[in-house]
Amino acid sequence: MKNSNGFAITEALVSFTIVMVLCITLLPLSSLVSQERNVLSQKRIVIYQLHDELQTALWDGINEDIIQRNVGFALVTITFSSSEGGLIEGCASWVNSRNRQEEVCLYGIHEK
Repeated sequence: MKNSNGFAITEALVSFTIVMVLCITLLPLSSLVSQERNVLSQKRIVIYQLHDELQTALWDGINEDIIQRNVGFALVTITFSSSEGGLIEGCASWVNSRNRQEEVCLYGIHEK
């Protein structure tokens, strides 16, 4: 009888294949999660900026209909529109880090 104290080549190849399959599936997922985290971070920054501009528009009145701000990663266009009843709509649009056009809107009531 033969006494084998090590791994056979087939066992090493099978374990190497399993490790490679795990790496091939996890690396793209990790990259996708990182990109989406970046997009959500940008969206949060734009919403904060839009909120600040909307608060100014509610307190001081709408001075401009279109405002453009450079937020560091993109040029953000903020537009305001008002309707009857004192409702003011503020919308921000920009191109995110994945080169997709995004738009987010916030609403506020102008109390007289």
